[in-house]
Amino acid sequence: MRRQILLLAAATLVPGLTFSQQTATKDTTGQAIAPVIVKARQTTRVIGGAAVVEMSTDSLRTAAGANLNEVLRTMPFIGVRTNSRGETELSVRGSDSRQPMIMLDGAPMSLGWDSRVDASIIPLTGASGIRYSRTLSSLMLGPNMVGGVIEVGLLEGLTKARSVITTGADQTGAYAVTGSIGAPLTLGSGVLAVNAGGGRRDRPNVIAPPSTDDLGEDGRRRNTYFEQTDYFGAAKYTAAGGAFVGATLTGNMGSRGIAPEAHASAPRFWQLPQLDRQVAIFSAGSGRIGTPLGAGSADLRVSRNQGTTRIESFTNKTYTTIANLERGKDATTTARLILEHSLGNRGEFGVSATQSVIDYDETLDAAPVAVYQQKLTSFAAETEWHLPGLSNLSIAAATDRADNPKTGGRTALPATSEWAGRVGLSKGFISGVSLHTSVSRRARFPALRELYSGALNRFEPNPDLKPEKLTAAEVGASWSNETFRFQSAVFRNDLRDAVVRTTVPGRKFKRVNKHDLQSTGLELFGSWNAHRVTLLADLTLQDVQLKDIASAVRTRPEYAPHHRSTFTAIVPIVASARVTGAMRTTGAQYCEDADLGSQRRLAANAYFDAVADYDIPLKRGKLWSLLRATVGVDNAANTLSFDQCGLPRAGRTLRFGLEMR
Repeated sequence: MRRQILLLAAATLVPGLTFSQQTATKDTTGQAIAPVIVKARQTTRVIGGAAVVEMSTDSLRTAAGANLNEVLRTMPFIGVRTNSRGETELSVRGSDSRQPMIMLDGAPMSLGWDSRVDASIIPLTGASGIRYSRTLSSLMLGPNMVGGVIEVGLLEGLTKARSVITTGADQTGAYAVTGSIGAPLTLGSGVLAVNAGGGRRDRPNVIAPPSTDDLGEDGRRRNTYFEQTDYFGAAKYTAAGGAFVGATLTGNMGSRGIAPEAHASAPRFWQLPQLDRQVAIFSAGSGRIGTPLGAGSADLRVSRNQGTTRIESFTNKTYTTIANLERGKDATTTARLILEHSLGNRGEFGVSATQSVIDYDETLDAAPVAVYQQKLTSFAAETEWHLPGLSNLSIAAATDRADNPKTGGRTALPATSEWAGRVGLSKGFISGVSLHTSVSRRARFPALRELYSGALNRFEPNPDLKPEKLTAAEVGASWSNETFRFQSAVFRNDLRDAVVRTTVPGRKFKRVNKHDLQSTGLELFGSWNAHRVTLLADLTLQDVQLKDIASAVRTRPEYAPHHRSTFTAIVPIVASARVTGAMRTTGAQYCEDADLGSQRRLAANAYFDAVADYDIPLKRGKLWSLLRATVGVDNAANTLSFDQCGLPRAGRTLRFGLEMR
């Protein structure tokens, strides 16, 4: 498999074009997201020597009011699945779900009790765009960012009044209503950008696909309901010189059922009657200001991410008798300061300091509250140079530290530190061709939940877990012109002391530093847009192996298929009407089965979606000038497709929606 990947990479990395010099755009480590308005809906570029995909939220093929997890399923190169807790897990280049990072308006959302954020509860109401880097593009973003960064923006690029109202429903009775309104307002010599909105989602039990063992009434998957109410407000004032100050407040309240695992003899019978989260972000920056040595800038970002989760564990699938209760309150406070300064006409130098304090209070049944705390600190320095010959070079180094001063009454462990480094290089040529490469090394410190949680007697805690150390390398090429975009990347990831779950006596799981996770792969992306027809395609080929540290025996990791691919076609049918069809394929993958004491194979599958939309112009010059009606079908072939062992995705679902903007 690895030889095939490398041979194919050699044939696709460099398009056969004549090279000559042109002016190249300077790479940046950018902290905020500009709106991504592209005809192809997805576009690619390179930041600091790392391949990046950007996506507009203006024309999605998902259901109305979709949360982040549903949108990420339509993006290339990301593995998205729902686990046995009902949470969304992400995988990038064969990684574990705790390695990708999600950021909102520049603030990290994935730092916390579990070191990952559930993308299924992150609303996109009012979001302007999504940017996704498959590897680490900068060390200055903070600790525990090892590979794969997904950034969601709310305010950047708001240059004119914008308002959106969406509503939709499907044949199960699910519905969603969202709305947002924003505008830039002239205030003195500067501009005040404001944006606010909210939404409501209510989904009963989902349609069951064929051959599903555990059914509720009316052919539905048992205990799969979800409901959520969200809100947000954001404001940012930018002075004429570029100095700014801003604030964002967003939150959501909801509840959900957890589908029981159909393959397990003792599945979870859980419900989450309380699933609440609030996020506050403060940002301030100096803009570019002159100094005796050139020009510099300062950027400060402080965030508070807190939530409350209540878990009810029932004795059986009737969900009438509660056996156990778990209540968790978490709060993560992060402060990050970035200082940058010019180094002559061709260079930049920056330093950053970041600290995150993670607090968690856990209450199990009637037991006393267990208090946990983790502190993550990072200091980084990075320099970027525009070299002769139209090359851009970035070099960075960092030191990271983790301390767990509060451990639920257990003995606190000594603090641990790790070093990090990164080099990125990109070079532009004529006709929109560019080459890039990057190498990085960084550690991820285990989360409090990995170290200490028993997950209502499902896991055996392991407070002796060591940090994971990821060394990642990428080489790629990009080519774009008026109608076509292409990007290819070959990657190699080596994760030392990988944390994996193993089966122990009593049908429990335990997390251990048992393996090195090694992944080699090739990613291809292309888009073509001409005569109102748009074609998008992506392919990931990867060879992911777990190497036992003690015995050197190689095994298969969980949920790491050899291939993923997506093909999307957007075709006009009449004036102002289009049909979008998409097929996503996933290769065979494996999961750890506690009953078998070994792995279970999940077959390869293909998943089809289709949506037709029709645009109706409204009065020009008004707040709302366009009404879009959509009719769609998810899982059109009614495929039995498993996200995780015993947890199939929903069966064929018909939906419609209206959007006014």
